Formats: sequence, C-alpha cells, structure tokens
Amino acid sequence: MIVNDLEDKIMKVWCTSDDIDLLLNWISDEVDVEDDEDELMNLLIGIKSLHHHRCHALFKDFEKVLANSKKTEESAVVALANAAAAEQLA
Repeated sequence: MIVNDLEDKIMKVWCTSDDIDLLLNWISDEVDVEDDEDELMNLLIGIKSLHHHRCHALFKDFEKVLANSKKTEESAVVALANAAAAEQLA
C-alpha cells in the first residue's frame, strides 16, 4: 500500500458524516420519534459500527504505509552505503 491509496480510505471515513446527514433528514421529514424509536436506535448503532470499521481499516492501511515507508528508507540507506563502499574500493 502506498500513501496515495491511503487518501481513498481517509475520504471513506467522511462517509459517516453523510450517513448522519441522511438520518437527520429522514428524522426531520418522516419519523415519528416515539413510533420509530427502535428503528432510529438501530440505525444509529449501525452507523457507529460502520464508522468503527472504516476507522479500523484506515488505521491498518496507515500501518502498512508506515511499514512500506520504513522498508523504502532502509533500502535507500543500504543502497547509499553500498555505493559509498564501492566508491572507496575504486
């Protein structure tokens, strides 16, 4: 995973805000809060769970980006060390 791929995951986390906006519109337009309280609570629990999983997936991918970055840095250091050693031998 590269840093650019992480952008898509970050943008998906913002979907939670869109989900809440949709729920708020539904509440203001159609819901009788007393009659639909169970459905409303289930929707909120679902949105919370989706947000949790989106954030968890984002963090896992962030860790992958960090690991790849570290490998790239280590490879660059090794390449520079090898180049310096080859120069000294020449």
